[in-house]
Amino acid sequence: MSELGVQNLRRLKDHDRSAAGWRLIRRLLGPLEAVNAALDSPPTPHRRRAMLDVVAVLLTRCVETGRTFWGWTPQEWIHLLGRNQAEFHRHVPGWASDEVRPYLAAHAYLLGSFNEFHRLGSIQRLTLSWRIFGRDRVNSEIARIRAVLASWGYQLGRDDDTLLPMVVCQLLLLNRSPYLEDLDSTLFDRVRREEMLASSQRYTLHATQRAVAELGFCDPPPPSEVRRAQGLRPRHRRRPSRLTSCASVRQPVQLVRQGFGDGTDAAV
Repeated sequence: MSELGVQNLRRLKDHDRSAAGWRLIRRLLGPLEAVNAALDSPPTPHRRRAMLDVVAVLLTRCVETGRTFWGWTPQEWIHLLGRNQAEFHRHVPGWASDEVRPYLAAHAYLLGSFNEFHRLGSIQRLTLSWRIFGRDRVNSEIARIRAVLASWGYQLGRDDDTLLPMVVCQLLLLNRSPYLEDLDSTLFDRVRREEMLASSQRYTLHATQRAVAELGFCDPPPPSEVRRAQGLRPRHRRRPSRLTSCASVRQPVQLVRQGFGDGTDAAV
């Protein structure tokens, strides 16, 4: 691989397609290209460039470590991915753009059995799930949970909510399956026990488990979790009245039935 050089590994415009080194690394190159071909990702030029570059990053890293990516530990994947974009750029070549990191996460998941995305703060779980499982499939499973929550009056059931997709996708990725039918009580218990979600997202996890239980796929949240989630329920302030030069005008306050939070003040 070192003989091929960066120009060839990145497959830039004038790279040598007939170089002997390509045959020597076919065993590594084949699975990487198979992952790229399987991802649900629109084939735009900049995405194509990122997908070529993620292969080059992984091959370069194999040279640096003297080991193939199949044998990397979770900690080695975390080191390469970084806990944020800045950390990612400290561990990869300078030519690797921001767009490479999400594709690197998909390769880590599919080839390296990496599944510790709760340790990577800025990875977009929804986009990653779309690419791995398929956009339509993921969206349809999220919609099933939304429908249940909306029928109970949760704001998490609204289409403009962003908390529910993030939490659901974290569960799907952890379970290595895009189907709600495969979510069981053991998974929800593990997420709580190992604190894989921030405390501000606990009420969303609670609501998700309630909905999945309603669909018949797991047990409801334990009573202790019900009390804990209620304690995390956001409080909403009454909007103060406004005064005009003519008269005091009381602003109407619409009472909306809340679930366990609408996520308006939570970061995704």
